[in-house]
Amino acid sequence: MFENLFGVLSCILVTASVVSAAPVIRVDLSQGGDVERGWIDWNTNNVRLDNANTSRQFLNEADFDADFMIDFIKIDSRNRRAMDDSVPMHDLLEDAFKESNPFDMVIKGLSAGVYTFTGYHHDTNEDVVNDDGTVNITVQDADGTRLMADHLQQSWGAKPSFVASSTFRFRSDGVHDVIIKFGDNNDGIHNEAYLNGFELSVWISRDQAGKPVP
Repeated sequence: MFENLFGVLSCILVTASVVSAAPVIRVDLSQGGDVERGWIDWNTNNVRLDNANTSRQFLNEADFDADFMIDFIKIDSRNRRAMDDSVPMHDLLEDAFKESNPFDMVIKGLSAGVYTFTGYHHDTNEDVVNDDGTVNITVQDADGTRLMADHLQQSWGAKPSFVASSTFRFRSDGVHDVIIKFGDNNDGIHNEAYLNGFELSVWISRDQAGKPVP
């Protein structure tokens, strides 16, 4: 019954999306410092977290959901060194949540729907090739647990030739938590998984709203 109702609602939302862009929130993760222009600031008030938890409520900040919560479990919050100002999103990339052990991003109370997630994975503090190695990203959602990024090479340096990012979709049933796990693969020098920030937007179509996400 839920799937049928969800399918009808998704048709309505898809029709509306023809005349308006998909709503998106952009969140800059940091210990403190400069915030990427136009992004939501999530900082730990200049407190250097070590293997700690941090939570934030998103209340009337996202068009697709008026009230949901995100928890980060067992992260370090860090301000790294300055990026070259010519690098796009340099304020975003200068800081991060990171950890040598796998850490979770838990999305709670998110409305039912299919969502697109984009994360950024860069350490400006290192200039050595493959210093932080690769990262695996898994998601646990309404369709089960899946590997979304397999050995994604993280980027490095104050003026990088590329900036590592991950993009994938997941489905929320509106009841259960969505858990995104970031874990390094111990194939670099220092071996840490980085998340500088993320973008979250709703993406619902007639054939995806009530079915597993590819």
